[in-house]
Amino acid sequence: MGISHPEVLGRFSSIDEVKPEEFGERFLVKPNEGSTNRGVYGLDRQPDATYVDRLTGERRTWDEFATAYADLVKAKKISKSLIVEELLRKPGSSSSIPDDYKIYCFYDRAELVMQRDMNQSVDRVNWRFKFWNRDWEDMGPVKYADRVDQSLAPPVSGDELIATAERLGKALRVPFARIDFYDTDRGAVFGEVTLNPGPPEVFAPEVDEYLGRCREFAAARLTAEEVLAGRWDHLLPPGH
Repeated sequence: MGISHPEVLGRFSSIDEVKPEEFGERFLVKPNEGSTNRGVYGLDRQPDATYVDRLTGERRTWDEFATAYADLVKAKKISKSLIVEELLRKPGSSSSIPDDYKIYCFYDRAELVMQRDMNQSVDRVNWRFKFWNRDWEDMGPVKYADRVDQSLAPPVSGDELIATAERLGKALRVPFARIDFYDTDRGAVFGEVTLNPGPPEVFAPEVDEYLGRCREFAAARLTAEEVLAGRWDHLLPPGH
């Protein structure tokens, strides 16, 4: 679809196969299967050949990061197989990773955006969030009230984020998908599609009801389009 995404630098069956010197000064390591950023390292090579993990601020040797990854595999918390890909940059900063924007898309219309700043920590209690509507107006603490930071700035590529999410949502043709993007120094970059976000999505009651109505309306629009396109004609009685 012509949507920008991180460049994949390599796929490996285990961390032992990775040769970091082949990937330049900056790269991201992540497991094929995992959650909550376990085993994800955004590595920035330093002059002394150590690496700073831009997700956490930790500084270690490659062997130490590789050992930490292998320990998570042994604990069955992540997959043994992994991907090495481009490490994205935050607009205006060479040392920060971009915020991610989780866009709640109901078929072809984005209705809510959750901004996440990891605050250089893998501990979720340290992450900071802000919630926006499709016009980039602050919605307040509608979820994660203890971690909402209303000082977070809107994205540089806000209009592009909404337009691209809606284009992808229309192509997916499902009543709901959370479509994640990063706001980077080269614009909106695709992250992933999540059809069933978790942990349990607990919003303020009025927002929960609104999002539910958005899903119902999206499902109705999809059904109407299918009927108008004749895809349900086989259900008509003979002669109609």
